[in-house]
Amino acid sequence: DLIEMTEKSILIIGAGISGLTIAILLDKLGYKPIIIEKRELNNNNSENEKSINLTISQRGINLLKLLEVETEIFKRSCKVHSRIVHISTFSTAKHSYSGSIDNNLLSIKRHDLIDILLDRVRSRNIKIIDNTQFINLDFNQSKV
Repeated sequence: DLIEMTEKSILIIGAGISGLTIAILLDKLGYKPIIIEKRELNNNNSENEKSINLTISQRGINLLKLLEVETEIFKRSCKVHSRIVHISTFSTAKHSYSGSIDNNLLSIKRHDLIDILLDRVRSRNIKIIDNTQFINLDFNQSKV
């Protein structure tokens, strides 16, 4: 099947963290993002993947606020104050991430972050074509 592209359409290949994030940002700027994802998308389908926790810095938190998902992120993440570094086989040291107790990192499961971003994309009525593999782009016809 061909996808009609308009002057404001922007095709995004992949519905991972980056693809979903840029789709939301482009939509906020007035573009019409279209996401193509080869997997079938439904919330919680990523739970079958490896469990990967992501650590989000203040810069990332600022981006999440711009995406208007920070409230849900805060509910599903935990604060990280410090880390343990293994100096040698028998020795460890604790290192704080910042000098301020208020300036923490957040830790969140990758699939939770994707589910939150996917909900936001859907709430903005951004077009998602899942279970579809990108094959060809015809620049002359403006069709995918």
